[in-house]
Amino acid sequence: MPNNNQEDSNTYRVFPESLKEILGKDEISYKIPIYQRQFSWKQKEVSQMLSDIFPEDHQWLLVDMLRRRPYFLGSFVFIGNGDRRIVLDGQQRLITISLLISVIHQLLKDSGTSSEKLVWIRKYLMTGGFEEDVINKLTLQGKDSEFYKELIIYPQKFSQRELRKHLLSKSIKYMYQFIEGNLSIAERFNTSPNQYYSAMFKELKDNLRFIRIQCSTEEDAFKLFETLNDRGLALSAADLIKNKILSRCETKAEEVYGIWNEMLDFINPDDLTNYLRYFWIMENSFVRKNDLYENFDSQIRTMNPQEVKELTINLRESAILYSDIANPSNGSFSNRANTSLDRIRKYKVRSARPALLACAKYSLNHFDFFTKVCEIVAFRYFFSTDKNPNIFEKIFSKIANRIRENPTNVHQIVIEEISGYIPKDDEVRSGLLQKECWKSDETWRAFLEGINSFIAGLDDDIVVSGSEKVHIEHILPQTPLLIALKESSLGLEEAQEFIPKIGNITLWSGRRNSAAKNKPFSEKKEDYKTSNIIMTRKLKDVKKWDRNQIKKRTEEFIEMSLEIWPWPIS
Repeated sequence: MPNNNQEDSNTYRVFPESLKEILGKDEISYKIPIYQRQFSWKQKEVSQMLSDIFPEDHQWLLVDMLRRRPYFLGSFVFIGNGDRRIVLDGQQRLITISLLISVIHQLLKDSGTSSEKLVWIRKYLMTGGFEEDVINKLTLQGKDSEFYKELIIYPQKFSQRELRKHLLSKSIKYMYQFIEGNLSIAERFNTSPNQYYSAMFKELKDNLRFIRIQCSTEEDAFKLFETLNDRGLALSAADLIKNKILSRCETKAEEVYGIWNEMLDFINPDDLTNYLRYFWIMENSFVRKNDLYENFDSQIRTMNPQEVKELTINLRESAILYSDIANPSNGSFSNRANTSLDRIRKYKVRSARPALLACAKYSLNHFDFFTKVCEIVAFRYFFSTDKNPNIFEKIFSKIANRIRENPTNVHQIVIEEISGYIPKDDEVRSGLLQKECWKSDETWRAFLEGINSFIAGLDDDIVVSGSEKVHIEHILPQTPLLIALKESSLGLEEAQEFIPKIGNITLWSGRRNSAAKNKPFSEKKEDYKTSNIIMTRKLKDVKKWDRNQIKKRTEEFIEMSLEIWPWPIS
């Protein structure tokens, strides 16, 4: 194909090309840089690509190539136009296509195809044949590299124990399944397996079309790359931030990449962008998620490689603290702090995390106090009332910045920034009297755990906290039997008013089927007597469970809560 290229600018050139021109030229090879994401396609993406290229109607098998419309498979962004090119966008597709060619090559080899034809197909996978000094057409990075080197030559090894769990192996498995599933259809067209494999390869090399975008420099490529996404897997702010960091490292790229991966040992991948946002808020100022990359970008572009390395080290060290804050079961802080962190997590007050991170990092000796403050905020503001939760995002952000700047003055910072927003006792009472528990979730569990610990006279209740076998139970059942209504002297309609009240719920340890939950109080009491949870065990002393008892227990719990989560705090 002639080079009908058009100049978009002085830095970008655009070429429409077939797979024959991308992979079929013996001297050209590609390298995926270390700052790119690893192979991440799963069955959904691989299967979609296979179905797009080889549709069920099998017209691609029947219609002459000259009369077929080419299939466009997106764009590739490469740095350089010589024999060695760097892949900046499109690596997921490029890897998947190369694996598919390897599978087809192996199937043709197994079916007795001539070595001459196999060598011709092999050009699409590597330069120089299969000798020890061969150069793969595509060089991957990180953990993917060794797996790819083995599988691109021996795709049939995908099921071996040491390989089968890797996404590259799983992709090959899907390819074999797809091809084997279509062989019976091919037989209807009097096509042998060998002919079918050959037709698949011909379809790939002749009918796939791409747009190759050539960039002169890495900096130019990144300007373009930041606006592009791989097919099917959009780049997150975390991906872009990682790429920006590693693109600025120069000779320190390998070292910084290792530090970044060490950070990932402590952060759930789904939480990575959130962590980076909380880190930015702690170290700089409030930022929305949509503006996160832009803020990191403006900072990183002014840094030299050593400063970028120091930033990454800071990210790694802060990630360890963040992991302990997000997962108090790690047990890294005091029992008191971990109990508060667990309740903050259950109340779903993530907006406190930048301030908690700042306190853990810059003022650890105040951490017990500050976690209790955040727990009180979680209860009084988020749980007890229906106030706008977004207000505290900026409040906690400001607290994080002030703690970083003045770590010895946490008590004063808290008083100045929070006091005006905390609901007073009467407002909490009013909110809790109106609050209803129909659906049991972790927020209610956090509340009841606090009440139970208070009744037990403990700072934390090891019987309840952290036990996944502890559930919330309605004493007067949500779907009460007639006998339960009769015992409580309530009609069904009136019962609906009292069933969701705070005083009608308790904690239950162990399994409990629906029949047991719906029993009348007189029968449940026998179970409550042996409960290892004190708030539930105390129900054994109640003679009758009716509206008066539910009101009384509700009021008692509300008054207890004001002592457990007081404001102002001493």
